[in-house]
Amino acid sequence: MGTVKHRTLAQVMAEQIGDTLVGGTITNAILSPDREEYGFKVTCRDGKTRVVWVMSDEEGNGTGFLEISTHQNQKED
Repeated sequence: MGTVKHRTLAQVMAEQIGDTLVGGTITNAILSPDREEYGFKVTCRDGKTRVVWVMSDEEGNGTGFLEISTHQNQKED
C-alpha cells in the first residue's frame, strides 16, 4: 500500500488561493448584514467572480481561513 500524505490546512488554502485567486482583481470589499464578517469580491482569471470571506473560529483565537465561493452568499447585504 502507498503512503497516505496528509496536508495541513495552510497547504490546502495556499493551493486553493493559488489556483483561483492569484492574478485576479479585488473589485469590492463586503460586509455581512450583521456586520460581523467581512471579505471581498475577486474577478478571477477565468472570468468568474468569487466571494471571499475572512473567517475564524467562534472565539477568534484560531489561525483563521478564507471561505471562497463562486456563488453570491446570503451573508452579504
